[in-house]
Amino acid sequence: MQRTPELDARLRMAITVGLGPRLTARLEETFSSPVAAVNASVAQLQDIEGIGPRKAGGIRHALDEADVEAQWRLIDEQDRKSTRLNSSH
Repeated sequence: MQRTPELDARLRMAITVGLGPRLTARLEETFSSPVAAVNASVAQLQDIEGIGPRKAGGIRHALDEADVEAQWRLIDEQDRKSTRLNSSH
């Protein structure tokens, strides 16, 4: 799978605690792209309806702590396993 900044940002949002599908959609809609959404400041996050200072800080922290590299390693590992299984048939 080809890594792109947009795909990295979408993966980061997907693994971020506190971001469900609706809030993720609002972030993307508000900031026009997944990359801009994951780079939003606490102040910018607070501008979104339903996100106060505490939640904005929690989201920002969770986005910063999301281990995208570990997720990519898992994806690569699963891809290699799948390739080996498919080639053995």
